[in-house]
Amino acid sequence: MLAINLVINMKGKIEDSAPSGFALLGYSGCGKSSSLKQLLDNIPQVIMHHPDPGTSIPQITYLVVSCMPNSNFSTLYRQIGEAIDNALGNPEPIYEVMINKKCKSLADKQLKVCQLIEMFSIGTIVMDEIQLIDFNTNRENSYEGLLGIVNKTKVALSDM
Repeated sequence: MLAINLVINMKGKIEDSAPSGFALLGYSGCGKSSSLKQLLDNIPQVIMHHPDPGTSIPQITYLVVSCMPNSNFSTLYRQIGEAIDNALGNPEPIYEVMINKKCKSLADKQLKVCQLIEMFSIGTIVMDEIQLIDFNTNRENSYEGLLGIVNKTKVALSDM
C-alpha cells in the first residue's frame, strides 16, 4: 500500500508552461480507445525516482479514466482517485476514499485532485468517452471546472 505525503518542487515555473492535451475524434467503434491503449501499453505508467537511498518517489505519467453515462464531476473526481490507486497498485483505495469521502464539496474534491496531480507529477489524464459526462450549468460542474484544473496544474487533459 503506497500513501505519499511528500511534495517535490520541480524545476521551472509552472506558470510559464502552456496547458496541453489532445483529442481523438471518430465514430464509435473506429478504434480510438484500442489504438490509445496500444500506445500507452508501451509507456511506463509509474516511474519511481530514488533521490536518496531508501527513498522512493512515484511519478505517474498518465491516468486513464472511463467516463460513465450521465455521470457528474463528483464521479469523475472519484474515478481520478481510483485511477491513482490503480496506477500505484494500492490494494485498498486510498486516494479514491480521500476524494470521495473526505472532501464534502465539489470545490474541495477539485482542490484535492489538483493536489494529487501535483504530488504525483501526473503528466496526462485521458478521459475515455468524456461526452457522457453531464456538463450542466453549475460552474464547478462544467468544462470550466476542468480548465481550472488544467490552468492550476498544467496537466494535459486528453479525451476520446
